Amino acid sequence: MTAHSRWLIQDSSSTDQLLDQFKQKFTLEPMFIRHETLTFFDDFEWHLWRKNQLLASNNRDSILLVNTSELTFFENEPSPVFATNIDHPTLQEHLLTVTKGRRLFPMAELEVEFCNYAVRNKDLKKVCDLNIILTGFGTMIELKGLRGYDKEYRRSLKIIQRKKPDQLDHHIFHNSLNLLGIRPSDYRARPQYHLKPELDSGDATALVAQKLWHNVRINEEGIIRDWDAQFLQQYRVAIRRMRALFSQMKQSIGHEESNWFKTRLVQLAEPTSRMRDLDVYLKSEAEYTRLIPESFHEGLHQLFKDLSRERQQAHRVLAQHLKSPSYKSQISLLESRLALCPQAATKKGHKAIQQVAAQRIIKRYNSICLDAIGINNQTPDEQIHEIRLGCKKLRYLLEFFGELFPKKQTKPMLKALKRLQDNLGQFNDYSVQRESLDHYLSSHSVTPEIEAAVSALNGVLFNKQKEERAKVRDQLDDFLNQTIRSCAESLLTSHTARSNKAKKGSLTS
Repeated sequence: MTAHSRWLIQDSSSTDQLLDQFKQKFTLEPMFIRHETLTFFDDFEWHLWRKNQLLASNNRDSILLVNTSELTFFENEPSPVFATNIDHPTLQEHLLTVTKGRRLFPMAELEVEFCNYAVRNKDLKKVCDLNIILTGFGTMIELKGLRGYDKEYRRSLKIIQRKKPDQLDHHIFHNSLNLLGIRPSDYRARPQYHLKPELDSGDATALVAQKLWHNVRINEEGIIRDWDAQFLQQYRVAIRRMRALFSQMKQSIGHEESNWFKTRLVQLAEPTSRMRDLDVYLKSEAEYTRLIPESFHEGLHQLFKDLSRERQQAHRVLAQHLKSPSYKSQISLLESRLALCPQAATKKGHKAIQQVAAQRIIKRYNSICLDAIGINNQTPDEQIHEIRLGCKKLRYLLEFFGELFPKKQTKPMLKALKRLQDNLGQFNDYSVQRESLDHYLSSHSVTPEIEAAVSALNGVLFNKQKEERAKVRDQLDDFLNQTIRSCAESLLTSHTARSNKAKKGSLTS
């Protein structure tokens, strides 16, 4: 048996007494005792914290990762900025997955003392490891037994338990940061709206719009400072969602107000388009290099150097725009209208959001079903594109209002819709990339090496586009089956059942 336990002791005097008691029963050999100032890092969305993980640096040559409650040290690592800067392959892969490649920011500092002791018996055989971490907010005692020394482990356990320590569910670093008042921001790329089913649909639309607008504004600084590409992407996505919201809920807030917001939001997003396109291309460099023969790599490398220079210029222009009086005027005008939304709610705008949302989701699903009739391998790409847009609108509706319905009704729809969107999105991406590469060749004076590399890459992307196109019919069939249709139709049943229950309650009260 190899046992492993950890506890929390609140005051330092108890820790000293504990060590004295160990010395009476065992030989306690210090393996290392060191004081560190740890800086803890997380990304803008607090991905690590939300997964009960912590990343810290001693600001010299070590990084440590707390995953739930397990602490791992990684030596010869500088303070992290991006996961890609990490040398250790396992840690790099883990951080890339959790943080999605986002920039890491310092969020807190802790003064910490690490003490490691070998607990030895009278024959000086090592029988346990005793680890002590002191943070100023308490002491974590960690005891690890060694195979074949169960009796000594139990004796060591009794020494610790006499101090009546608290059992630790989390690492002491979590406890200490909580006591420091460290809390994640409320920002989420996909906001939680907390809508009430009986809320007027016009007011619900305004509430969702305000949450999305918060996401627009909070990403501006990250774009200006160019912290990472996700600030621009999430800024654009929040605007796109707002446009979709006002478009699909125009019968609740009125066509005039809907059109006003859609027009202004298009104007707001337009200056960001080129920089986002360049971010997408630059992110694809490794994949593109893998796709084409080595003989074309030099030309591809030249292409990406040109795109990188263009991206630097595009960022300077965009940053100046976001700081300009004209942009601030746009923001002020939008915020004044948002504060009044809905200015004149329609008759439908006074109906309960759960009922209106159910009707909109079912209508959008049925529209996709109609568009999908007759889709085959010979269908023009334009029709596939229309289905992709319809799926995106349905996905937004489910994101805005899915919380109003039981998960058993929305989860199968979202799962099938995601698979279909992944397929349609990949098909569209290859098409857009090919068009963009053709446009680049026609609008730039390029070297023969770049032209050859782009031609080779275009051929590979064309074949990949065909592969995705061949999957469309099967993915559509999966999404349009009876199970998913029943889930969609059951949404209206949820509203009816809730409405009847509410009426019955009012009659009996």
